[in-house]
Amino acid sequence: MELDKLVAWSDVVNGHDHWEPSMYGRHPDKPVVTTWHGSVYRARPMWFDMIAADRGYVSTAVTLDLTVLGKSQWLPAPMPRTMGGRIAPQYGGGVLRIAHAPTNRAGKNTAEIVAACDEVTGVELDIIEGVSNEECLDRKANAHVYVDQFQMGPGVNALESALMGQAVICGAQPWVKGIYEHVVGYWPFVYTPLSNLEGVFRAMMGSPEQVETAAHVGKRFVLKYHDEAKIARKFIYYCKQARVVGSWGAQSKTFVGSYNRVAGISD
Repeated sequence: MELDKLVAWSDVVNGHDHWEPSMYGRHPDKPVVTTWHGSVYRARPMWFDMIAADRGYVSTAVTLDLTVLGKSQWLPAPMPRTMGGRIAPQYGGGVLRIAHAPTNRAGKNTAEIVAACDEVTGVELDIIEGVSNEECLDRKANAHVYVDQFQMGPGVNALESALMGQAVICGAQPWVKGIYEHVVGYWPFVYTPLSNLEGVFRAMMGSPEQVETAAHVGKRFVLKYHDEAKIARKFIYYCKQARVVGSWGAQSKTFVGSYNRVAGISD
C-alpha cells in the first residue's frame, strides 16, 4: 500500500485527526507525533491520551482549547507571513464589507451572523462556501472585516484574514477566552457575544479607527504565535520527544535520527 511505503520511508510519522485507527499495530518502529485539529480529539481526549502515553506518541493540538481538554501540547497552525500579496482594504467609513466562510453553518452561527447584518444598514455580507481556497482568499481579501466563530476561538480563516490586515470578530466560550488570556496575555480579536454582534457592526461603522486598531492587534498576534518558521522548529522539537514503544507499554527504544523525512498522514 502507498501508506505503508510512505511510513517506511519516513523517520517520524505525523498523524492528523482521522489517521489513527488505520495505523494500529503497523510500523511499531516509527516514532509518532499526532496533531489534532478539533472535533475528533474533542470527543474522546482521555482515550487518545491513553493511546499516546502507552505508545510513546507526542500529542499536539492546533487550538488552545484542546490542550485543556486533554494532555496535548499546543502546536499552532503554521501560517506564512503574507497571504500571497493579498491586502484587505482599509476601512474609511461608508459601506462595511464583511466576509464569513463557514465550514459548518450551525457550528459557526451563520444564521445569527446573517440576522445581525440584516439589521444594520450599510453592511454588505459575503458568505463564502463551496469554492477553492484561492477564491476563498480572494473574496475574503475584498472585505474590511471577517467574522469567524463564537465557540472555540479562532480558526484558520480568522488567522488568514488577520494576516491580510482585516479586523476579525471572533467570540468564544468564557473558558476558551480565559485560556488565551492566560497563555497569550490578551484576546487577540474583537470579542463579543452573539447577542451584541449587531452593536459591534454599528460601532465599527462609526469608528474606522477601531477597525484599524483591531486589524493591527490581530495581525501582530498571528505573526508572533503562528509564524511558520517558528512552528517548524517547535514541530522538530516534538519529533525528537517521540519514542518508539512496544505493544501496550513495553518500551523498546528511543529513536535517534535526523528527522529529515516526515510522513504526514490525515484522512
